[in-house]
Amino acid sequence: YKNNPDWHSATKLYPRLTLHQEPVASFCGSNASLNHDDDPKADVTTKSLALRAMDELKWLGSREVPNALFGSPMSNILYIWPIQINVTKDANNPSNFEAAMAVATRVAQGLCPCKAPPEGVAPEIPYPLSFPLDASLPTK
Repeated sequence: YKNNPDWHSATKLYPRLTLHQEPVASFCGSNASLNHDDDPKADVTTKSLALRAMDELKWLGSREVPNALFGSPMSNILYIWPIQINVTKDANNPSNFEAAMAVATRVAQGLCPCKAPPEGVAPEIPYPLSFPLDASLPTK
């Protein structure tokens, strides 16, 4: 793909992606004794929603996510994409990144009470998030 003349166009920086957010509420339980949040080898399905949301925020905020869209040399991780994507070359990247961080922050804050694994093995508590989520950074 890197030999394709369109890739080197002055106006086309990379194939544009259009993302459509489709949030879905998951099971939220409060029994923390059922999760395996402290076990680094445990399957992700045994981790709490609270931890999973914090992990997603950490990976996004550390730039692991945007860098892994490109892979080496920006990251030693390459997410599964058919081509490398360098989001830093996108003029809209700063505002897109801020909105993504805002949503991830709101999700992490909102899912704090969800301490049980999301497999429905504990008494359910009311789902704490309301959709659509605000894409502006929280002030507190």
